[in-house]
Amino acid sequence: MSNDRHVVAARRRVTAKVVRRWAQLDTDWKSVAWGLAIVGFVVGFDVSIPG
Repeated sequence: MSNDRHVVAARRRVTAKVVRRWAQLDTDWKSVAWGLAIVGFVVGFDVSIPG
């Protein structure tokens, strides 16, 4: 399915954008923890998709 690869690429682009935004903010530890949890979930979700 060629569509899956497109979806994964789009998700990675969005994740990178969000991570960059977090890096610019002066975050407290709760925001950092939430960011890591969300990024970990997204990356884990990417890995679980074959291809």
